[in-house]
Amino acid sequence: MEEKERLAWFHVPANEAGEKEMEYMDYLDTPSPNIREFSFPYNYNNYLLHLYFDFNKEFNIIIDDCENERMKKEDVPKALEMAIAFKENANDNETKEAALKLIEILSFAKEHNSLVEFWF
Repeated sequence: MEEKERLAWFHVPANEAGEKEMEYMDYLDTPSPNIREFSFPYNYNNYLLHLYFDFNKEFNIIIDDCENERMKKEDVPKALEMAIAFKENANDNETKEAALKLIEILSFAKEHNSLVEFWF
């Protein structure tokens, strides 16, 4: 599969039941109404690398290709602020488009006081 066909996945619990389901990873085999699944073209990650590095440093996490990562719900509001600033400073349409998709994901997580799982 070519990189442009590959997707990056993000999972965000919509409620407490979704958070519990994510503890056991049941949602990977059977979609859950309690967990919202987002995706975007995998190559968007290339445009977001600097933002991911900033997230890693700020929140002591590791967003990369080697493993999945979860951003704590307490960190989502700050991450959203960082993503908005990143988009505003972007110099090209591809980076802005990728940032907008991530802002959508982080906004949903913030609205639901929830974590974000980065699933690459």
